[in-house]
Amino acid sequence: MNKIGLIGGMGPESTVEYYQGIIDKFKAESDDLNYPDIIIYSVNLSRFIGLVNSGDERGAVDYLSEKLKKS
Repeated sequence: MNKIGLIGGMGPESTVEYYQGIIDKFKAESDDLNYPDIIIYSVNLSRFIGLVNSGDERGAVDYLSEKLKKS
């Protein structure tokens, strides 16, 4: 089974919602407890927003890309 990766921390409430939705979907399609591997990489929201607000869109994209490569 493949690994699922999420960028989290950009809204903890939505991160929980995404995780719950993935698990609920899996449970609806399977009777076992063999859930998929899920990695949630929480980013520093203040840093991300700072990059966006300063107009550094490339820096914001690079910041998120860096986190994706680590998961």
